[in-house]
Amino acid sequence: MHPGTLGAPDSLSETLVPVKLPVTENIRINASAAEGPSPHVTVDEIDADNYMVVASPAMRRLRKVAELVAQEIIPVLILGESGTGKEVIARFIHSRSPRAAQPFLKVNCAALPAELLESELFGYDRGAFTGASSAKPGKFEQAGGGSILLDEIGEMSPALQAKLLQVLHDKSFARLGSRKEVKVDVRVMAATNIDLQQALVAGTLREDLYYRLNGITLQVPPLRERKEDIPLLLKHFGVWLAERYACPSLLPSQELIDGCLKHSWPGNVRELVNFVKRSLVLRDEAAVLEELRASTQTNLRVTSEYRGKRARKLAVSATDSFVL
Repeated sequence: MHPGTLGAPDSLSETLVPVKLPVTENIRINASAAEGPSPHVTVDEIDADNYMVVASPAMRRLRKVAELVAQEIIPVLILGESGTGKEVIARFIHSRSPRAAQPFLKVNCAALPAELLESELFGYDRGAFTGASSAKPGKFEQAGGGSILLDEIGEMSPALQAKLLQVLHDKSFARLGSRKEVKVDVRVMAATNIDLQQALVAGTLREDLYYRLNGITLQVPPLRERKEDIPLLLKHFGVWLAERYACPSLLPSQELIDGCLKHSWPGNVRELVNFVKRSLVLRDEAAVLEELRASTQTNLRVTSEYRGKRARKLAVSATDSFVL
C-alpha cells in the first residue's frame, strides 16, 4: 500500500482545518467510538511521500490522540487489522514529536527468523558468528535519538521478548558476541493485528513485556467502520498511483463510489489500493465494478457461514455446560 496515507481530499489545496487538542484521561483509546458528523478533512504531510488524510469521526479522534501522544516518550502499542494503516499512525506520531528530526526505523518481527531478527535489532560484533567479518550496529543503535516501530510484535520469540524487555527497562543491551553494554535513547512503538489477550493466555506474549509496551494503546479502526474515508481514498490513490504509473488519473463515478461503500474491505486500505491499481490498468469501470460486486457477495457469504458456525459452536458449548 501507499506507505503513508489513511485518506485524502479532492485536492491537496483544500483548506486544512486546525484541530484543537482536547485533554483526555483515557489511556486506552478506541477510535471506533461514535462521534458527531463533520464535513472537515485534515491533511497532514508526514514527509515527501507520506500523508495522513482524515475525514471520518473515528480517524479524527485517533489523530487528535496521536498528536497528544507524540509529545511524550512513553511506549505506544498500535492495534488493528492488517492493512488498516498502523505504520502510518506510528510515522505520524514520530513526525509530530520532538524526535522528528531523528531517524524513524521499522522492523517487521514476522519477516525474519529469531536468530536473524536478534542481529537485526541489536547488531553484532566481529566474529559473533560465521561470516561476521566486521561489527554492525543494529536498528536500535541506528535509531538513536529517534523512534523504532516493531511491527508484528506478537510474532517475536520469547527469548527476544526478554531481551527487548531489558532495553525498555534499562535503556541498554549488548550486541551479539559482545559483553559491552550499549546505551540507547529510542522511543519504542509496537504494532500487531493479533488478539493480545489470547496471546497472553497462550503464553506467546510475555505479560511483563505487554505492560511495558502498553503505555498508550491506539486502536486503528478497519475501513468498514470509517466509510467516510473511502471516497477520499479512491480519489487520492487514483491521482497518486497514476502519477507513478504515468497514466491518466482515476476519477471514480458515483456508481463506483457507491459500490465501494457497500464493500466490506476485509483487506482494508491495502485492498483498496490494489483495487485502484486494477482500475488504472484495466481502464474499464464496468469490469472492475462487477468484480467488486462479486467479491462483496463472496465476503457476505463467508461472513454468514462463519457466524452460523460460531452460533452452532456456542449453542453446543451452552448445552454441554448443563450436562452433569
